[in-house]
Amino acid sequence: MELKDKIAQWYQVANKPGSAAAEGSREPAHKEFLNAFAGLEGKTLDVYYKDIVRQGAKKAWSVDLYNDDINRQCGLSWTWTIVTRKVVEGSGIAPLPWLIVVGNCSFSIPILESVLNEWAKEKGCRFNVKVKKAQNR
Repeated sequence: MELKDKIAQWYQVANKPGSAAAEGSREPAHKEFLNAFAGLEGKTLDVYYKDIVRQGAKKAWSVDLYNDDINRQCGLSWTWTIVTRKVVEGSGIAPLPWLIVVGNCSFSIPILESVLNEWAKEKGCRFNVKVKKAQNR
């Protein structure tokens, strides 16, 4: 799936009828998404991924990350997408609250955890993230 299609899909699901974000603007969806992290202070958020999507070029990858509680609360199919700069080069795609663009680095679980923990700090959240590969989800 192309990244632009993935972005459209996230908002289509986030802007479901009856939700605070249903008016079609991205801001209510972002607010609802960020509010879902309230109350996690001092907790560890378990996050998993299913597949890494390699884009052909070295250090060009993307991965969707899931937390079932956040997904259920927001009605999402996935929680975050992390992509390397190589994937978005020339696309005009900018980071979004759930779309995190990182430098051109190799894929690893410690990288994902570091990126998500930094994301949480930047958003004023005080929780830790633990990432693992999904087992038969």
